[in-house]
Amino acid sequence: IPYSSERMLDAGFGTGIYSFTLSRYIDRIVAVDNEELKVYHARAENPFKNIEFQKMSLTSLGFPNASFDLVVCSDVIEHISNDALAFAEIARVTKKNGIILFTVPYVSQKNKDSYRKLDHQRAGYSQENIKKLCHANGLRITNVNTYSYNIAERTSDINYRIIKYKPLLLFLFYPLYTIARISDRILQIGEPNGIYFRIIKEI
Repeated sequence: IPYSSERMLDAGFGTGIYSFTLSRYIDRIVAVDNEELKVYHARAENPFKNIEFQKMSLTSLGFPNASFDLVVCSDVIEHISNDALAFAEIARVTKKNGIILFTVPYVSQKNKDSYRKLDHQRAGYSQENIKKLCHANGLRITNVNTYSYNIAERTSDINYRIIKYKPLLLFLFYPLYTIARISDRILQIGEPNGIYFRIIKEI
């Protein structure tokens, strides 16, 4: 995370965990999601003055060009029919030399078998898929990592099961995340189920 960032967009905030966690490092965070209930609960639970939660679609972001120097978008665009438009909107609101931290499901066999049950529009993405989207929007990938191999996937399943219990989630999320990260580095068993990109806007 570039801790010098002044203004961050949490694009599709979900539980709000990234906004809440990064609030101590970022001057101002705007977190958007297109589900009214998620926005309602996030606002009710938000103890931080520098986070603003808004209902908004990623295919029509209501911000001027170059509004953010950091964007976090984690496991979101696979839910969107017009993913290319959502990606273009994220690029549009990112400042020149701004950073996008971006995760999507990898095109693993598990994701191919289960994506419809997860309300995903597609089974996943390859590195080449995201590279093409970046090229079309003046972006360059600076780092790529696959993650969530077998052991890590099991710890992630625990996080998803406790997602409704926010105090428990906040307590267990990062210990389980740490276990997942260590296992991904040491025991890369099976196919990855996720792929992470660090992307910079060049124009």
